[in-house]
Amino acid sequence: MGKPTVDYSLYLVTDRGLLPEGVSLVDNVREALNGGVTLVQLREKNTETKEFIEVGREIHQLTKQAGVPLLINDRIDVALALDCEGVHIGQDDMPIELARQFLGPDKIIGVTASNLEECQDAINRGADYIGLGTVFPTQTKEIKKDILGIEGVRKVLEVIADNDIPVVCIGGIDESNIERALLKTAGKKSLAGVALVSAIIASREPQKAAERLIQKIRPALKYTLEKPIPSVNEPQEMIEKVIQTLTKLREVHPLIHHITNFVVINDNANVALAMGASPIMADAKEEAAQIAQISGALVINAGSISPERGDTMIIAGKSANSHNVPIVFDPVGAGATTLRQDFCGGLLKQLHLNIVKGNSGEIATLVGRKIKMRGVDSLGALSDAGEIVAELAQRERIVAAMSGAIDFASDGKRTYAVENGHPILEAITGSGCCLTTVIACLAAVSKDDYLVAAVGGFLCMGIAGEIAAAREDVKGPGTFRSALIDELYNLSPETIRKNAKLRLVV
Repeated sequence: MGKPTVDYSLYLVTDRGLLPEGVSLVDNVREALNGGVTLVQLREKNTETKEFIEVGREIHQLTKQAGVPLLINDRIDVALALDCEGVHIGQDDMPIELARQFLGPDKIIGVTASNLEECQDAINRGADYIGLGTVFPTQTKEIKKDILGIEGVRKVLEVIADNDIPVVCIGGIDESNIERALLKTAGKKSLAGVALVSAIIASREPQKAAERLIQKIRPALKYTLEKPIPSVNEPQEMIEKVIQTLTKLREVHPLIHHITNFVVINDNANVALAMGASPIMADAKEEAAQIAQISGALVINAGSISPERGDTMIIAGKSANSHNVPIVFDPVGAGATTLRQDFCGGLLKQLHLNIVKGNSGEIATLVGRKIKMRGVDSLGALSDAGEIVAELAQRERIVAAMSGAIDFASDGKRTYAVENGHPILEAITGSGCCLTTVIACLAAVSKDDYLVAAVGGFLCMGIAGEIAAAREDVKGPGTFRSALIDELYNLSPETIRKNAKLRLVV
C-alpha cells in the first residue's frame, strides 16, 4: 500500500481550547478543509480516550472525503483505533522506533524539533517529516525552549539541506507573517509548508481564514521551491512593463497610505496625485490597521521616527501583510544613529517588506556595510552598488532599490541600472521620499512583479526631473519643485520610451 502522498502546504493543528464560543471542533475542521487545509493533526491533550476516538472518527471521515491525511498527536493507541494516516510525536513522547513498530511502515510519523540537534536526531531515527519551531512567540502552548526565529529556522535548513525530509515551521504563524516565514527562511533548502493553530481554530470563519492563508502560501512556495525564471529580462521589455503599469495606475487611482516624514507630507501627497493615485496621510494607531487594509499600497518612511510612530508602523504593516497590500519602506538615515539602525533592521524582521528603497548609505547599512553618513545623507558612492542591492534583495526576498547618480533595483535575480535624473534633485528636500511615493503608486498596480514598480519609480522620477530642470521657467530649487510635480503629471508613454536610460546589470 505504501505511505500516502502528503501536501504539507497548509497544515492545521487543532486545539479545541481556542474555538470560539458555540463552535464545535468538527464544524471548524470541516470548514477549514473546504478552505484548502492540506493536512490535519488532531491534538487533544486533555480529552479522555473514548471521546478522543469519537471525535477522531468524525474528523477522519471529513479528511478522507477531502483526500487529506489525518495525524494524531502523541496517542499511538488512538491512531491505531482510527486507522488514520499517522502520528505526530514530540521530544517527550514515544520514541520514533517504537512508534514505527506499532504503526508499521506505511504510516506517517512526524516529529517536533526545536533545534538542529533534534532535527538531525529525527532524521537519523527515520521521521517522515519535521515540525520545526517555535518560529514566533505563541500563546497556544507553553514554550519551554528558545524561540528560533527566522534566522534560526534558516540556519537549521542550511545544515540539513542535503536531506530531502520535508520540514514545516510552527509557532506564532498567522496571516501577517506567513509569507515572511516561508520566503525569508529559504536557501539551499526551503520549508515544505506551515503548521498553524489559532489562525484557523480561533476564527469564526475558518473556511475564509484557510482560503486567505493558502493564497499567501502557494505563491511563496512556488517562489522558494520552483525558483521561477523571471519573465522580464531585456530593458525594452521592462520599459514597456513600466508604461503598462503607469497606464493602469491612472485608470485605477489606488489609495496610497503614508506614514511618512513630517518634512515631506505635502510633497508626497502632491506627487501621489500627480502620478494618478489618491494619498492618505494616516499615522494614528487607532486607524492605522483599517486604513492599511483598504489601501493599494503602504509607505513606511523612517524620516520622523518615535516609539509611538514606530508602533503605528508595525500595526499598519501587519495589517498590510495580512491583506496582501504591498509595503514600500524608506529607511531614512538608517546608518546615521543607533536608533535608526535598530529600527530599520528591526522592521525587516517584524514585517514582510515588498520593496525597500534607500540611498547608498541606507542600503549598505541594511546589508551590514559601513559607509559615512551626514544626517540622512550618505557621503560617497559605492563601486559595487548593484551587488549590494542584489544581496539585500536575495537575503530578504524583496525588491531592493538604491538611489544615487546611477539608480539600481534588484529582486535578487534581475538587477537593473537606471541612468536618468538631474543633479538639482538633490537640492530639494525630500526628493528621495517623493521617489518612494512614486514607487508605491506603481506597486499598488504591479503586484505580480514589484521590480517593475521600483524600476518604474526611478524612470518616472528621473525623466520628470530631467525635463523639469530643462524648462525655461525653472530658476532654481523652488521653481524646480513645482515643475517636477508638473512633469510627473504630464509623463506619457512616448516620453518614457524616448528618454528611458535603462540597462540590465544581471
